[in-house]
Amino acid sequence: MGYFWPTLEHDAIEFARKCHKCQEFSHEIHMPAQALQPIATPWPFSTWGLDLIGKFSPSSTDGHNFIITATEYFTKWVEAMPLTTVPGSVIAKFILNQIIC
Repeated sequence: MGYFWPTLEHDAIEFARKCHKCQEFSHEIHMPAQALQPIATPWPFSTWGLDLIGKFSPSSTDGHNFIITATEYFTKWVEAMPLTTVPGSVIAKFILNQIIC
């Protein structure tokens, strides 16, 4: 016994397009590749990059769902801290305590 589904391909594409997990774990590259550009930094501690990673599921045993990292581009020094939430005040405190002071 066979089945006929004339819109199977279209329906599957639409389902995957609306599915959050399908989008999150897809191997499809959405942006074309571009040549890497070096970041010139004249001296240590002059240029920093901040990244916020998350939301992780499940969270850690302490309830952390995010990680904030700061990378100093000249020395490649990294500061990182786990976070449960990401309000601006927590990020400002991270910058003040881990980078400035």
